[in-house]
Order: sequence, then C-alpha cells, then structure tokens
Amino acid sequence: MTTIKQKVEETIASIDGLQRAETNPYFYDKIMQRIKSAPARVVTMKPSMIWTAAACLVLLFGINLFTWIDYSKTTNYTNHTKTDATVNALVKDYFSTNNVLQF
Repeated sequence: MTTIKQKVEETIASIDGLQRAETNPYFYDKIMQRIKSAPARVVTMKPSMIWTAAACLVLLFGINLFTWIDYSKTTNYTNHTKTDATVNALVKDYFSTNNVLQF
C-alpha cells in the first residue's frame, strides 16, 4: 500500500521529463502575414442605432430614478437598530467556532 508521501514524490517525479512545446519556425511569420493581409473593417453606426441606444439609456435612467425615489419614500432610516441586531446575531452564529465540522 502506497502512502500519501510516496504519491506526492511520484507526482513530483513525473514532471521531470517535460520539455517546452516546439512549433514550426515559420509559425509566427504565418500569423503576422494573415493579420496584415486581413481587410480592414470599418464599423459604421446608423443614426437610428444611436437614437435607439440613447432612448434605452434614458429609459434605464428613468427607471433607476423612479426606483430610488420610491425606495427613499418607503424606507425609515431611523429604525435600523432591530435590523442591525439581527445581522449581528447572524454574523456571530455564522462565524462561531461551534459550527466548524470536525474530521
């Protein structure tokens, strides 16, 4: 029966024969030639695309503003003591050493 130490030694010894991968000496030149010979593409945007993007941004900004205003009306900022106590209790229970599994 092999021990863990022997397995570790076998694993370390298995990488001794590794060598760097060899490529064709002209590989880099071929890639550079393909890059240089590729036609240049120009991206053009139609005015309708710009207006659609602007309308989406305005819509998202409006939804965000509406949500923020609605949230600020319904939230009571002065009554956080109960929430803070609950969060602190959960943190204490979560990080206590009694919940650690023992093997």
